[in-house]
Amino acid sequence: TVICCIICRIICNIICSITTVICSIICSTICSIICSMTTVICCIICRIICNIICSITTVICSIICSTICSIICSMTTVICCIICNIICSVAIQAASITIHHGVPQ
Repeated sequence: TVICCIICRIICNIICSITTVICSIICSTICSIICSMTTVICCIICRIICNIICSITTVICSIICSTICSIICSMTTVICCIICNIICSVAIQAASITIHHGVPQ
């Protein structure tokens, strides 16, 4: 269960890191378009809003993750391992889809 608990937290950190990176990429892409079409003030506002959104997303991700991991950590080893396998397979699929399709533009 301890190993499972550690694995859960590692996977969660990876997922949240990927989420943060994707958020910042999407944000910078949107802001680049806005910056090329509008004024400097709009551009700055866009970047500020984007940073706030991505920060909130990261916080929400870590809260959800820590909650899930806390539940998993308190469970029995068998249930824990089944859930871990599901999370692992989902995480691997998500990573492979992201890598296969490339970074969202």
